Amino acid sequence: MLDKERLRQPLNEQFSQAAKPSHKIKIFRVIARLNIGGPAIHVLNLSSGLDSDRFETVLITGRVGPSEGDMSYLAEALGVTPVVFPELGREISIIRDVKSIFKLWRMIRRHRPDIVHTHTAKAGTVGRIAAALAGVPIVIHTFHGHVFHSYFSPLKSWCFMAIERGLTLLTTRIITISPHQREEIAACIYAKRKIEVIRLGFDLSKFLRPFDKEAALKRLGLPSGKEIIGCVGRLTAVKNLALFVEVAETLSQRREDALFVIVGDGSEREMLQNMVRDKGLQDRVLFLGWQTEIETVYKAIDLLVLTSKNEGTPVAVIEAMASGCPVVAAPVGGVVDLIEHGVTGFLADIEDSGDFVKKVEQILERPELRQRLAEGAREFVFSRYDLSRLLRDMSRLYIGLVSAAKGF
Repeated sequence: MLDKERLRQPLNEQFSQAAKPSHKIKIFRVIARLNIGGPAIHVLNLSSGLDSDRFETVLITGRVGPSEGDMSYLAEALGVTPVVFPELGREISIIRDVKSIFKLWRMIRRHRPDIVHTHTAKAGTVGRIAAALAGVPIVIHTFHGHVFHSYFSPLKSWCFMAIERGLTLLTTRIITISPHQREEIAACIYAKRKIEVIRLGFDLSKFLRPFDKEAALKRLGLPSGKEIIGCVGRLTAVKNLALFVEVAETLSQRREDALFVIVGDGSEREMLQNMVRDKGLQDRVLFLGWQTEIETVYKAIDLLVLTSKNEGTPVAVIEAMASGCPVVAAPVGGVVDLIEHGVTGFLADIEDSGDFVKKVEQILERPELRQRLAEGAREFVFSRYDLSRLLRDMSRLYIGLVSAAKGF
């Protein structure tokens, strides 16, 4: 059973029994941008949630791209004011990247943090080089996903692996967010002894609120009486949303009451809209854009489908599972650490849209199966992915590394 009272307990009370260090540990946390997605939520939760009596955190970020959703609203809500480096962004630019390294190096030299902790590939490159040049004693990098396959050509992927192997030499500890991802990363960079798994953690309490599907449908402008199948995430090539549209096309022919919603935005939105129009699915596949109250989405939809070619630990899947919304997903990356087939969701063959169709129909046609999957999924994520657990794990890592560096 879910311990709802513990989940609602203030985080400062949950940490009150742990010993305080003799001084605050200063952390520089670096991420390329606060675009909508799991990495931004993660760094904002860490920046705001760590015990302020033990830790002092400075969050450094670049600017969000024009086609990306911006999570600055969450930073404001959590009381986090990032230091913005305009040069630090997703795209590779020698001039801008060198400038970012210099600015970060200068800032590190001035403030002397105990730890530099980088997140995502671009910030991991810039941040770790700057930290090494500045002589930071502890450098940590978190892989939220990785770009070693399904993003670029084989040659580019090989180049990124070679760069990462070099950066690993500058890194004290590498964090992956799932056991499966640890094995993938270790196979690419040959540094298994440096890798530690720390699962993601979120404030999942909002997904425990009373379920009111009709109110959620009204808020999103969706009709009642439909079976709504959704996907949530960035509209980019690695998310493989053309497969979602193929699934929608087949199911639309079989089920008159099926409606499909795509929640998110990104570089492939226009292509996907054209694909939907060419297939005559404009009334069956709706684009809802980014939604800041994401819990409303999971109250409105009956099932989440994830068609990604590559994932770290997909936040959309965790959110859906916490909401009691069944999931059908391809078994890629950290998905297999979340979904046990037939227990917490269904896994489907990424090369076979028909397999996705089959799994979706099984869930829609069997209410007892839907309920069983929902209960199993919710129990699983609340026991492993709540925010208090993440903060405890990260606090222990930071304190342990600082103590070892200072010979305590």
